[in-house]
Amino acid sequence: MKISFVIPVFNEFKTLKKAILEVLELNYLNKEIIIVDNNSSDGSKEIIRDFIDEKEIKVILKEKNLGYGDSIKRAIRVASGDYIYIQYADLEYDIEGFHSMLNYIVSNKVDFVFGERYEKLGIINSIINIINRPAYLGTFITTFLINFFYKKKYNDIIGSKLYETKKVKEININSNG
Repeated sequence: MKISFVIPVFNEFKTLKKAILEVLELNYLNKEIIIVDNNSSDGSKEIIRDFIDEKEIKVILKEKNLGYGDSIKRAIRVASGDYIYIQYADLEYDIEGFHSMLNYIVSNKVDFVFGERYEKLGIINSIINIINRPAYLGTFITTFLINFFYKKKYNDIIGSKLYETKKVKEININSNG
């Protein structure tokens, strides 16, 4: 079973090399890596160019920032794996979660799996998490609103993603944002 690891990039100079190496070194043999740069201006393109000759890597360098959605759509079009895993260049998600997500999607015969960065933490641990990583505040607010309005019990609606390629290619994605 082949996996297409998609790494969308926009100005991720500080973490990009490590993100690419994590996927390259991941204990999974049948993979391709698709790096889509959204016209970064911070040196990310130069890091990507260092990997351009790797046989497992496909590189798309966009000349204009057309948004995250456009990057994902372009990657989906060239993906040749049975599944597509989104690996963010900012290292927000632990790549090791991929294995349990793959096991789940295959054994349960579902079209996609969304992962979580953390379990329910309680109010004190949530506050500590937000202080240490302010970007989590957006996740907490968004997750709360989805749970409130749709009567769900998600811990993290922005987590990592694994899709069955043939199913995601059937979707007409209109947004570039």
